[in-house]
Amino acid sequence: MIRNRTPKLRTTFGLRTLGATAALVALSSTPTYADWQAAFKRGIQASEQERWGEVVEAMREAIAERPAARKRRIPIYSSKTVIYIPNAMLAIGLAKSGQCQAAWEYFTIAETQGIVQSDRERFTIMQQEKTTCRDQLIKTALDEVQPLVTQGTQIRADIDEMRRAPNARAIWDSQPALGNGFDEGKEALDRATVRMEEGVSNGDFEIVRSGVGLARTAVTELTAVKRDFNVAIKRGDSSLILAARPSIESAEAKAREVEAKKAAAGRAWTSQLTQQENDAKAKLASAKTDLETGRSRSDQAKLSSAKTKADEAIAAFDRILSTRVAAVEPERPRPAAQENRPSEQQKRAADSAVTEARQAQQALQTNLGNGSDAQQARAEEFGRQLEQLSRSISSAKNGTDAAGLVRLTNEMTQLSASMGRLEDDVLSNARTARETEAPTPATPTNQSAAPQRGGGAVPETLRSAAAAYFTGDYREALSQIGGSAFDGKARGQALLFRAAAHFALYQLSGGNDADSRDAARAAAVEMKGLDGAPTPTDKYFSPAFLEFLESAN
Repeated sequence: MIRNRTPKLRTTFGLRTLGATAALVALSSTPTYADWQAAFKRGIQASEQERWGEVVEAMREAIAERPAARKRRIPIYSSKTVIYIPNAMLAIGLAKSGQCQAAWEYFTIAETQGIVQSDRERFTIMQQEKTTCRDQLIKTALDEVQPLVTQGTQIRADIDEMRRAPNARAIWDSQPALGNGFDEGKEALDRATVRMEEGVSNGDFEIVRSGVGLARTAVTELTAVKRDFNVAIKRGDSSLILAARPSIESAEAKAREVEAKKAAAGRAWTSQLTQQENDAKAKLASAKTDLETGRSRSDQAKLSSAKTKADEAIAAFDRILSTRVAAVEPERPRPAAQENRPSEQQKRAADSAVTEARQAQQALQTNLGNGSDAQQARAEEFGRQLEQLSRSISSAKNGTDAAGLVRLTNEMTQLSASMGRLEDDVLSNARTARETEAPTPATPTNQSAAPQRGGGAVPETLRSAAAAYFTGDYREALSQIGGSAFDGKARGQALLFRAAAHFALYQLSGGNDADSRDAARAAAVEMKGLDGAPTPTDKYFSPAFLEFLESAN
């Protein structure tokens, strides 16, 4: 709280006062009179400068020599006199210094002596400081008592809530000490509350403060009651839990016995027994739920219910176990229908047909850039047929229709031939276009191995290398490519499969085969440097390899 600064103390004076003061000073001869007067004078002068610590010190010194106020005026300066009111000035000094508790005693003394009322200005200041101190002391007392009253009220409410719990009333009534302690704490709490409210209403901090001790007593008593009551409840909970657990464990064991009997009975287990079993299990589940709820909430009614329901479940399981179930011969399995599963040879033939078809499609895609729109449309249709036949063959290999697998294999072989013929047509058209536009280039010389040519067809060694790659034999693919030399489009395809096979070996090593990685990068760089280099897709090559190929420089 910020207090308004009070005006500096002023001293009224006149010629008559000046003369009287001079006479008084002249008549003053004893050291004692000079000591208390000098101290009072020094205190008044300090108050005019708002040096309140010096005011307190000087007024205490004056009161020690002359405690009673006097109406006679004490000379402060040659032209100023002030009525001797040391208790009032000490109270003001203490209040201004923030020592309201110490100031309160001197406020009372000054008012009782009555002299201060003659100094209207200082009396007004004293009353203002007294009001401010009273408010501060009431607040301080409230800050001490109010939390205790709030705490006691909450503890009392907790006890009332505990008493409303099932079976808790019986525990409360069985222990009279709980009720006696509760009544004492409740009475002290009520009295503390009344004192607090009465003191605030009357503006008397001492009444408010008188409730502190009562509130502490209330908190102490009620806390002890709550603790003892809770211990008693927990003790009762524990006994009920100990009583319920064996029943639940016994019911669970009975349930396992019923399960074993049911498995042995097989088809002889009737719907009536099933219903009885379900009812017993539901009763057991409810008992376990009540146990957990009662334990977590200290609900003794739930704990008692848990034991009752578990005992009922035990009785229900016993009735089922005592029921005689007629032995029934288990039903013999019916013989499986005659199946005609594909042989391993038929499966290998189907895989080979798929591999050859994918090779033919890859070769076709490599040369398709020279084809017409109609040829590209046919190639797309062949691609769709290839994917559909591949899915059908994969399903048929795991099925029971060997004849169907053979039929699909033949269709795949015919599709490969169709794609080969389309590739020949595309290459034939390209050669015709080149012959009409430019002379035939000179035959290369001084080559270590003769380049493989096959007109429009893919070289056989390249086909073998692709077949080995698509079946996962990467070293065989590298062996086929390394033993032959290729030119034209075949050279780019050979480099593509060389890079793919080396990259696959690098991946199989877990990233540890640096030689395979470097060889894959060298082949990829060489391939990308060719005119008309092949453009692989994720239909035939992994995304990891395509990403590697893209980054190879």
